[in-house]
Amino acid sequence: MTYHLSEVVETCFDEAIAQVTASLKQQGMVVLTEMDVAHRTQSER
Repeated sequence: MTYHLSEVVETCFDEAIAQVTASLKQQGMVVLTEMDVAHRTQSER
């Protein structure tokens, strides 16, 4: 069984990350880690 949630936002990626992080903080949550996928895939080549 697969579940999927998505949301379309009208903002740039960096602003969307900032908004999500702030919203999580208001709920008492935190971001434990961030991953730079583009950097990681380049370093594996």
